[in-house]
Amino acid sequence: MSQSRWLRGVLVVIGLIGSFGPRIAVPPLQADGPSEVVGMDADDRLHWRREWLPRPTRTPTVTPTSPATPTPTLPPPPTATPPPTATPIPPGPPEAVRLELAGPMAASPAAHPPEWLIPDSEFVDGPTAVNFDSRAYIEAFPGYLKRHVEKVDGVDRDGPEIIDLIARRYSVHPRLLIALLEWKGSWLTKDEVPPAERDYAFGMQAVWAKGLYKQLEWVANYMNAGYYAATQRNYVQVIFLDSWRAKGPEGLNQGTYGLSYFLARMSKQADWDAQRAPDSPFMQVYRRLFGDPWRRAYEPLLPAGLKAPALKMPWAAGETWWYTGAPHGGWGAGSAWGAIDFAPGTTEDKSGCWDASAWWVRAAANGPIVVSDYGEVMQDLDGDGRLETGWLLIYNHIARKDSIEAGVMAKAGMPLGHPSCEGGWSSGTHVHLARRYNGVWIASNGPQSIPFFISGWQVGTYGVDYKGTLTRLGDPTRIAAPWRVPGQNDLESDNVVGVAQR
Repeated sequence: MSQSRWLRGVLVVIGLIGSFGPRIAVPPLQADGPSEVVGMDADDRLHWRREWLPRPTRTPTVTPTSPATPTPTLPPPPTATPPPTATPIPPGPPEAVRLELAGPMAASPAAHPPEWLIPDSEFVDGPTAVNFDSRAYIEAFPGYLKRHVEKVDGVDRDGPEIIDLIARRYSVHPRLLIALLEWKGSWLTKDEVPPAERDYAFGMQAVWAKGLYKQLEWVANYMNAGYYAATQRNYVQVIFLDSWRAKGPEGLNQGTYGLSYFLARMSKQADWDAQRAPDSPFMQVYRRLFGDPWRRAYEPLLPAGLKAPALKMPWAAGETWWYTGAPHGGWGAGSAWGAIDFAPGTTEDKSGCWDASAWWVRAAANGPIVVSDYGEVMQDLDGDGRLETGWLLIYNHIARKDSIEAGVMAKAGMPLGHPSCEGGWSSGTHVHLARRYNGVWIASNGPQSIPFFISGWQVGTYGVDYKGTLTRLGDPTRIAAPWRVPGQNDLESDNVVGVAQR
């Protein structure tokens, strides 16, 4: 076998265990300047997949090899210290105070199979998070988490802020994130955390994963892959510290599967059953901190017959923008494929990340703005002013300059801000649009999906992220492309200020 063929074989094996390698190549990121990519998210391809996300199971093809072919030695990803075992109750507020701060509970737990660990409502940042004040809870403990500070998006943020930011962006319940930190490194109860653990709390030692925010970002995205991808996209492989298996256990609810999927990544295969048992060290920590999770079950998160509110194109009537990204992850590659991308500009404008301050992203519906932060604007569509309940519309890559303030009651067509590359990884200036209901990321197609209509156009997919269509009766089909192609992905808006789609 030639040296080059052997090297390619080694790279393929390394890619399968998750060291690097995007599944679909895109041009490199750049701050400004020409590129063939007009505007689409790049985090799915250039960031999270450098670690890995599972691929659909395929029947392996056996290729004869020469006896002289060397066998590469590959390090197991990620390196991590063994999870702590159950210990006597560490310092913290009395149980009654702890449980009161943890939030209200029902008198008895919801019925569930014994192997289910947590309800779906304790996995997503949904209705049961409304009455949970993560800062008050964390500050009641003596541990290091409340004193930790690091820069996120160029701003100093402390431990409670980081927990809330990850919960909000990835829609993973803050109670679950706090419990995982305590299980892995006693961040709530230990006065100091060693510097190495502050940088790599969960053992994912990669350049892009340094710091508490980045470690939790990896954890949240990874758990979301178990919650959504395993049921919606047939991503079923389970990866351990020392091996992998083609399929996880069946018959679990999504919250349990998402949590178990991550616990596998922290375990050797022989230890996984013990790590995901109802009396496992993690579940003992969770119950000590927050009580029985099934006493907070909220079911169903997605009621039968749920219909999505109709939306308008998120730019002004008469303007032409470009459909640059068909369904892909709402926030990170692990979440449901329900987000779509649109880029501004004319065929004469530059590509890549460019100053689009002459263009405005506009509200696609009526409703109050509940979040306006670095790159992100979130709009509540049911009027209760909460991002955890009902329909939530997420606009990402909104420039800080001229962005709308939280608390404003937005009308359809009202300016929200300028499209940009701010807020996550992006290959070009655009706006990213996604939906959640009761904290659940909503897919546009396939299992557990709710159709995505926007100005009468229905979102379609080819089964590969970013690849798909928009169709509307009487109009030529539009096909997503990462560049401007007149007649293929150009779209004119009908979004008039104050006139909502019916």
